[in-house]
Amino acid sequence: MREHRRLRLSTPARRWTAREIRLLGRFSDVELVRRLGRSKRQVRSQRIALGIPNPHPRPRWPRWTHAQHKLLGKLPDRVVAQRIGRTLLAVQARRQILGLPNPTPFYRSWLASEDKLLGTMPDERLARKLGRTAKMVRHRRRKLGIASSGLKLWTRAEKALLGINPDAEVARLTGRSVRAVVGCRFKAGIALCSEAKVWPLSRPWTAREERVLGRFADEEVARRLRRTTYAVAERRRARGIPLPRHVLRHRPWTAAEDELAGHSAGAQPVGRLPSARKTGPAGVSPEVQPLVRRGEGALGKAA
Repeated sequence: MREHRRLRLSTPARRWTAREIRLLGRFSDVELVRRLGRSKRQVRSQRIALGIPNPHPRPRWPRWTHAQHKLLGKLPDRVVAQRIGRTLLAVQARRQILGLPNPTPFYRSWLASEDKLLGTMPDERLARKLGRTAKMVRHRRRKLGIASSGLKLWTRAEKALLGINPDAEVARLTGRSVRAVVGCRFKAGIALCSEAKVWPLSRPWTAREERVLGRFADEEVARRLRRTTYAVAERRRARGIPLPRHVLRHRPWTAAEDELAGHSAGAQPVGRLPSARKTGPAGVSPEVQPLVRRGEGALGKAA
């Protein structure tokens, strides 16, 4: 019943019976531990004392050869394990027993000879030479306060241009990037003057571009010149160039309309006349001529 339900009871040390001894060697030690309710150490000790071989012996790996030992510490443990047909854990344990370092550690300490090479060449080139990443080389160099070999120091003449010229112009004159110019100016605490406060990516207008202004709508000119609509409109207004008539949102005032509205006499405008397809002899459409006569009559009575 207990064996059927696989219940293990803690029993005190007892003598081995003939029936239990006959089971040794017929089943594995783990199976006898379950059947007899004894510990694995008792079963194994009794079997060895009686000279009974293990029915399921553990596989024994072949001994390590001199050629296999030469691979340890020179190649990654995983590569060695695949090459010699052993497990990764066995290769790591054997290498640690022999006191050999790991050729590919997760973190490799910096040597004094490697620190001497920092700053003598670009970080990417030194990383390939040392077998490290460029990020690790850059972090180590900055930690030791070593300047990069490709770093171009700022001269007094170049720093004198900061603040009085736009950052884009300083970048063009010094052969640097706009980001480097802005960083150096901020680090030195130099502010831009009012004349230099321009958009760093703006470019000067050419005569060819200005000839296009007023010929098309501002949106179309901006698309063709690859500029913003605001920039095109501001440049056109600064040059006094009007928009073409076909893109105007409102119909321009005529001389007859200005005279009718009272602009010529200095009076306040009475309102914009509605647009008409056909105009009369006085420049007023036939539909609104009765309204104009009424307005003239009212003005005559008031006078």
